[in-house]
Amino acid sequence: MGAYSINPHKRIVNAVERGEHTKREIAEMFNVHESFIYKLLRQQRGRGDIAPLPHGGGAVSKLNADHLTVLSNLVSVMPDATLEEFREQLKKKARVNASITTI
Repeated sequence: MGAYSINPHKRIVNAVERGEHTKREIAEMFNVHESFIYKLLRQQRGRGDIAPLPHGGGAVSKLNADHLTVLSNLVSVMPDATLEEFREQLKKKARVNASITTI
């Protein structure tokens, strides 16, 4: 189910409201977990709509725009450097201690 369209959500809610099938059967028809249907119905009761909820956030990047500029310059100057070498240079030049995964 796409995060951009509420049409599948409407079809699920309409199927529940018609009462022709159990929620388990509807879940199988729409290839969703039964708990998603309960969540959707709870959202409709609580918020009055069934639009997808906004993204909940996530981890904030350790590297800001300035750090990324420094890193980009390092890559230009040292294109054959290892990730560990970039990490060390970034630590020296931008004073940020980032993991290799972040690099």
